[in-house]
Amino acid sequence: MNNLEPFLQPEPEPEPEPVRVLSYEEQYTDWILWLTKNIYNPSLPNLEELGFNHPNLQSLKDSLKATGMTSEEIWNYQLTGTDLFRMGLTETDLRYLHLDEHDLKRLSLADYFYKLVYEQGYALYHFTLTYKPTEHHLSPKNVNYRFIKFYTQHLLPSLLETRKFHYAKYRSKQPIAYAFLDEHKKDKFTQFGKAARLHHHTILAVHPDTKTWFDDHVGENSLTDIKNAFGPYLTSDLKPCDAKRVLYASKMIRTYPDFLTFPDKWKRSHDKPFMSLARKLEACRMAYSHIKARTHR
Repeated sequence: MNNLEPFLQPEPEPEPEPVRVLSYEEQYTDWILWLTKNIYNPSLPNLEELGFNHPNLQSLKDSLKATGMTSEEIWNYQLTGTDLFRMGLTETDLRYLHLDEHDLKRLSLADYFYKLVYEQGYALYHFTLTYKPTEHHLSPKNVNYRFIKFYTQHLLPSLLETRKFHYAKYRSKQPIAYAFLDEHKKDKFTQFGKAARLHHHTILAVHPDTKTWFDDHVGENSLTDIKNAFGPYLTSDLKPCDAKRVLYASKMIRTYPDFLTFPDKWKRSHDKPFMSLARKLEACRMAYSHIKARTHR
């Protein structure tokens, strides 16, 4: 045996560091960060327009004036991390002020799907469905009809192996699905042809008993009905996701506020997905206040 052989052996590869799972509070903060990434503006005029009024705000302006800043410079001043620390606030507090009712609704949806995963054991998937263009304009109503037909006549019967999926014994195994309209900013061409402007992004919360079926169909155009040359569907894409993905899926909610939900008449008493907008917004505000209370102790 070569005496040098032990020294010539390749070093073992280091074990990959485990991915740290974010806490609920960290997830919530990350959702707010994502929602405000293009609109966050901590300048004094913008914050005052958003209704920001802090007891230390006037003393901050006075201290800035004492440093020789002009009125215009003070007016355009942006709060720093040091300013927020002295006020007992965080950047997340300011970002939360930037959220309008549509953003708060999206935040509540992310919260809802997150709890389906960690409290009820569901798995999440992002399903994108695009459509072939027609000679006539495809309205949101037309496109929604196409999705409903695909979901109820193809996906659910294939998943549950029955067309009687509305029966009570199958209902609990149906995914909880929220389908949002989205639009291509310009004509989109794929290897399968030109896509219609409107398409759907759907977040599916999948029951543990049906997760294997979805895992087997992850990928592009993995559903057989997409391959029908005479059908109205162009492409599909199914992939696992987390609750944050609903923020992307719902990015056009201001333009298309009405989205599809399945099952259409949810019966369970403890996890009803339907809630009035006012209740959603209030629940969202309460969730954030509780998170803030826990993280500021």
